[in-house]
Amino acid sequence: MPRRVKSRDEWHADRQHVMQVFVDQLSRNFRKAREKSGFYTNSNNPPSLYEIKSLGGARYRSMG
Repeated sequence: MPRRVKSRDEWHADRQHVMQVFVDQLSRNFRKAREKSGFYTNSNNPPSLYEIKSLGGARYRSMG
């Protein structure tokens, strides 16, 4: 069965550790926090968690 069809309870049953965080949880909660901040309200294409993560890594490398 494709991952997107699984219910949230089925995902949680697959946890290997009680504190394990799934990728969809990170993305969903980042989106909620981004929307709550109101910073990107006028943007048609607000950045995702992974775009910001990539930008941070690139800037960190460029600083040495």
